[in-house]
Amino acid sequence: MRWVRGFLGLIMVVAIAAAALYLVRAPIASFAAERALANAGFENPDVAVADISRREIRIKRLAIGPKGRESIALGETRVGFDPARVLRERTVDEITIANASLRATLSEDGKVLIAGLPTGREAGGGAGAPFDRLILEDASIALVTPEGVVTGEARGTYDVKTGADGALSLLAEQAGARGFQISDAAANLKVSLKEDGAFTAAGHVAGDLATPAGNIRDIDAEMSVAGASWRRLSEPGSLEARAVIDLRSASAPVEAEGPLAAINSGAGLHLFARPVAQIDFAGGLDAALKEGAFSVSFREGEGDAAALVARTDTGAALTLNAKNNAPLYSTSDAQRRIAFTYNVTGAEITGAGAFDARREAGAWRFAAPAEIDDYASDVLAFSDASIGAEGTMQGGRVDANVSIQTTLARAVVGRLTVSDAPVDLHVTADLDMGARSLTIASAGEACPRFESARFAMKAPDIRASVRAASLCGADADTPLAVIDWSGASPKATVSTLLSAERATYRLGQTRFAGRPPTIDMVLDYEPAREVTTFSGAYKLGALIYNDFLAFSRMDGDFEGALEGDMLTVRSTLRRMRIVSTMETLLVAPVFAAGEGALRDREATFDFTLETRSGERLGEGDGVHDLDSAKGSADFRFERLEFAPLGLQPEALAPVLRGIIGETVGAVTGDAKFSWAPPPVGMASSGAFTFHDLTFQGPGITVNQTAGLSGDVAMASLWPPATDGTQEIAIGKVDLAALQLENGTVLFNMPGDDTFDVEQAIFPWFGGSIGVYGATAAMTGGEAMARLEARDVDLAKVLEFIDVDGLSGEGVLNGVLPLVVSEGKARIDGGRLSSAGAGAVRYVGAAGEAAAAAGDQADVAFSILRDLQFDVLAVEVDGPLDGDLQFKMIFEGRGDVPVSSQQGPVRLADDKVRVPVKYTINLEAALLELLNQAKLSQDVELQVERAISGGEDAN
Repeated sequence: MRWVRGFLGLIMVVAIAAAALYLVRAPIASFAAERALANAGFENPDVAVADISRREIRIKRLAIGPKGRESIALGETRVGFDPARVLRERTVDEITIANASLRATLSEDGKVLIAGLPTGREAGGGAGAPFDRLILEDASIALVTPEGVVTGEARGTYDVKTGADGALSLLAEQAGARGFQISDAAANLKVSLKEDGAFTAAGHVAGDLATPAGNIRDIDAEMSVAGASWRRLSEPGSLEARAVIDLRSASAPVEAEGPLAAINSGAGLHLFARPVAQIDFAGGLDAALKEGAFSVSFREGEGDAAALVARTDTGAALTLNAKNNAPLYSTSDAQRRIAFTYNVTGAEITGAGAFDARREAGAWRFAAPAEIDDYASDVLAFSDASIGAEGTMQGGRVDANVSIQTTLARAVVGRLTVSDAPVDLHVTADLDMGARSLTIASAGEACPRFESARFAMKAPDIRASVRAASLCGADADTPLAVIDWSGASPKATVSTLLSAERATYRLGQTRFAGRPPTIDMVLDYEPAREVTTFSGAYKLGALIYNDFLAFSRMDGDFEGALEGDMLTVRSTLRRMRIVSTMETLLVAPVFAAGEGALRDREATFDFTLETRSGERLGEGDGVHDLDSAKGSADFRFERLEFAPLGLQPEALAPVLRGIIGETVGAVTGDAKFSWAPPPVGMASSGAFTFHDLTFQGPGITVNQTAGLSGDVAMASLWPPATDGTQEIAIGKVDLAALQLENGTVLFNMPGDDTFDVEQAIFPWFGGSIGVYGATAAMTGGEAMARLEARDVDLAKVLEFIDVDGLSGEGVLNGVLPLVVSEGKARIDGGRLSSAGAGAVRYVGAAGEAAAAAGDQADVAFSILRDLQFDVLAVEVDGPLDGDLQFKMIFEGRGDVPVSSQQGPVRLADDKVRVPVKYTINLEAALLELLNQAKLSQDVELQVERAISGGEDAN
């Protein structure tokens, strides 16, 4: 140090000048000494020689430096010497300083300055000491710092041959520079140098220390040093020494502001569970220097005496111990090493770990494994944590591979809480202290994975859970996260490809559950501003919305921001499959596209719908409140044209498959939807117009329904319910055996999956046939319909049968109960009967030919020429697609020839009128009976059997 060399130079000049001028008088000697000091480079020397003898010079005052601000002032000083030796060896025998003062200044850059010392190196003198013995009886020291003065006292004796003993004490109420400050500080040190080269030093330090890294108060430490070869300090590597430091106590207060304030916020609270007021330190270290190698080890002993311990007032403690008996720090020509183990204990946490770092080729390579048992606090809770980190440190940069396996019970980060999350994390971390950034990326192909996790955010009220989730980088060159605190506001950027096998999500009363889409997202978070912005794309997935709609095959983009409690999102949906979750699929899956926006807890959206095959259905818009989960949407159907090989009803409503076949025609309309949480659920309504629809069915009993037109108002679409009674017109219903045309249908759908026909009336042979009060289940099963025939004109029926020579008149009424079961129809107990008297006449060629065959046939066909009946009834049973059972009953009168007279009344010369009662049973397919030739043949045969067998024939 420059001031030490300057002080020794001062002693040397004084000694030599005094010895050289011992013959002169004291005033001349004083002048000579001042001149010698000035020539040696000392500023403003002031020397007062009290007495000079042949062997001694006594100086009563010697000062260096500006007048009144002397930096060095020696009081009574005696120099004993041999003049010849001084001139020959430039050495005196002994120097005794009764009292002295030293004043130095500590600059802002940390340098010690003493005013008036020479600036050159020559002031330090030669290699050896300029005396055999130096005695400092009393000396005061003052070190002026930018923030106060350090004062002290020193005394001691140094003999070049036998060694030295001395003591130094320092005091400071307050002092410091360059961000370091001591206060209420005291230090005492005793030094002993032995003749054989051994040396010892011991002392005590107490006080408070403030540093840029934090404040340490009430420091109480003992230090002792022992070594050898102090006489060979000028020889490199010759010094051997051991120092023992015993830190009895010290404390670091955690203040509201300052470097340690972070302990009580953010991640610090995660570790300490509650605010920390103070951290106390204690422990001991052993430092050794031998053969150029330096090491620092934990002090030998038991328990805390063998370690460094840091304790918080909350009960947590960190204890550092030796790792496999290795030094805490060691350095040699080949390498440097830091190694230790640690234990963490406290009311909330117990754990252990190790740190081992070696410096080779200019870089540190380290490994830091840790095992932590259960930990629980208000903001963090986990169990069985295994943590590993290994990598390199060089030039303020750390590159590491990090692995974490634990079960995270709870973690609170700002407004977000993560819970119930088994963690298996393998990432790389790149910490650049120069750039003030941390980069985290996936380790190889292994993405961070969470078997399960729950998420909750207080504002906005968000709840979510995932299973088998993974966070992969967006691509091989993009890190998972970058944390940057180089600017005024720290910022984190997360880039990830998020996927999971299952997830549930709730925002307010809005709920989704299922397999979430894969999300490719970039998220920027600025904690100081409480702002999060994000953008990305989503693809695939299968989610159920509030238990009544299923969304899948999603493909779209999104962007948004969370500022304070305000969440805003905009999304463009290119395609998404939507289907109802009802057990009976009343509406076919549709595909949606559109745009949506979320702001101030309200979502608005516009959309278009199309069928699976790409036919456009229409467009709509809607709104949804996330807190209440209430919303509504309006959808406008464009004109839906049904055509063969094109759009068909079953593509819109699968329940119509097998009920309605190939369809042509068109439908227009609109639908309204609203929804709310249970018990309200989903509500819908609509209005549709049917334009001349023609389709096969419904069912297999109806060949075709044609010309269906009209308006239908629906009070509900799920389940189907009409807004009261509706009326539609039907041009034709083809039942094969039964042709109905130009009818009207009044119907009602009450919303219980049934279809109520109030009346369906069709003109039929001058009268009508219709259904009144019939109900059918839309989901299948058995259905009944009473076909009621009213005021049917028999003449028109016989005209429709179109048998040559067959005619008649009369009116028929009746009921044909039609039962439909499993897609088939049958008539069960049908009966048509005449309303009053009538007549049936047959004068065809078949009758003339039969009359020529015999008398009985002649009688039968004679009666049919003019059969006047009072009762005509037809009973019908059986399937429409199979053999029907017909029972026909005739009661009336007819004419027979005279030769076969059976009664008393004579109408003419050759005929007589007789009563007739026929019962005819037929079993045949209805379509075959409607075949004209077959019908005429069967009637002829049945009449012949009736004549031959009596009045009643079967």
